[in-house]
Amino acid sequence: MKTIIRTALLFGSLWLVACSESPATAFGDIVDDKAAEDARYSYERRSSSSYSDYDRCRLNGGTWDYYYDYCDYSYRSSSSYYSANYYYTTTQKTMRITTTSYRQTSYDWDVFDNAGDPEISYMVYFTKKDGTTSTSYTSSHFLGTDTRSYATEFRDDVTVPVNTIGFYIYPSVVDRDVSSNDDKSSGYGFGWSDVGYTKAGQLHTATDDKGGYSLSFNWQFL
Repeated sequence: MKTIIRTALLFGSLWLVACSESPATAFGDIVDDKAAEDARYSYERRSSSSYSDYDRCRLNGGTWDYYYDYCDYSYRSSSSYYSANYYYTTTQKTMRITTTSYRQTSYDWDVFDNAGDPEISYMVYFTKKDGTTSTSYTSSHFLGTDTRSYATEFRDDVTVPVNTIGFYIYPSVVDRDVSSNDDKSSGYGFGWSDVGYTKAGQLHTATDDKGGYSLSFNWQFL
């Protein structure tokens, strides 16, 4: 794969990929080994009456710490915990994307004062366990004329299809001009795999700072 940067481990994996590669190819490279591992795990769990410590940890929603060799249940809460035994979504879900901050970091947006007129939106590219894909788009949010920074949060809700194993979120940043709009998007997508394990209310964050701006956002299942 040409450009894949592993940036953090969530409950599943956060990956950053360049848009020069197709999302389907990039995501397939990321999740193939993990999907195969979980398929084997699911079969072994159904076929055996005795579980290893690792299996019991995953069955009960824990995260296995390979370094210290123990099961971590610290993320769970009595109000939000439920058993999630599948790496794909078993029901249709609503995902909320919240933009938390925006800041222009380059000075080539405008010939007069170098301040842009940014408009923000997102494309979400879903992959199901059978390999089929779909795409959803959020609304566009105009942050204002000559806006170098913006700290007011805004939210968008997107429907996650059943049987989804992962997705990419691609931020779009457009400089709106009277004569023509300039696409300032970095071209990077932020991908998460094994999203079936994600609990409602768990926040997953990312920052797109590969273009002439820094855009921070998070997502969660409602």
